[in-house]
Amino acid sequence: MASIVGKNLAARFDPSYAVFVHGDQPPTDPEWDRVMAEYRTISNPASVSVLVYSDGGAPTATQRAQLVRIMGRQLPRAAVVTKSVVAKIAAKAVGLFAKQLRVFDTSQLDAAVAHLQLGEHNRANILRTLSELRSELTAPSTSPRA
Repeated sequence: MASIVGKNLAARFDPSYAVFVHGDQPPTDPEWDRVMAEYRTISNPASVSVLVYSDGGAPTATQRAQLVRIMGRQLPRAAVVTKSVVAKIAAKAVGLFAKQLRVFDTSQLDAAVAHLQLGEHNRANILRTLSELRSELTAPSTSPRA
């Protein structure tokens, strides 16, 4: 399982799902480049359900375009969970290309995970991963991050 923890973004890739946690700012280009490098290793991106949790940050227009190019027509089932209007707008922009992407309020986390149609084991794992990544992203760091 590959993990990326930066200043504005934390992500973890599992064979069945990927979880992204955005802080309140857009990912830095080095953070996004690491995520895109990981996506390039997935032979069928549509087979990996995606859960995104945002405290307000979202990929920039350039970063979203890069994501759409890498994914091509292999778009995954995805759920974006946020209270942020900016993040909701960014998610809906990607949703123009990703028809299985849905946006949920933070009070609808269970519905977001249900939308991903994961088995019970992966549901528990994705929620645990989300909790871990949120803690890692907000934890003070003693070493520099991307």
